Amino acid sequence: MFASAFEKSADVKVYAKLPAWFKIDTPLGRYNPDWAVLVNQDEDEKLYFVVESKGSISDEFLRPAEKAKIDCGRQHFKAL
Repeated sequence: MFASAFEKSADVKVYAKLPAWFKIDTPLGRYNPDWAVLVNQDEDEKLYFVVESKGSISDEFLRPAEKAKIDCGRQHFKAL
């Protein structure tokens, strides 16, 4: 599903499913995002990490640790 959306987007330059050994440090510990996506945005390149690509957007199906990491990310970007 994600790969199909990336393929259809003219703004996506390159994307990759990340291996299990790729980790990012977060306030809640080391985390393995699902995807890395390089996007053309306003004539700039932006690198994004997609940390959860579950089939549902509802957080009721997330484990507490997954929800905490998403909440932490929201607070981080809100502060920026």
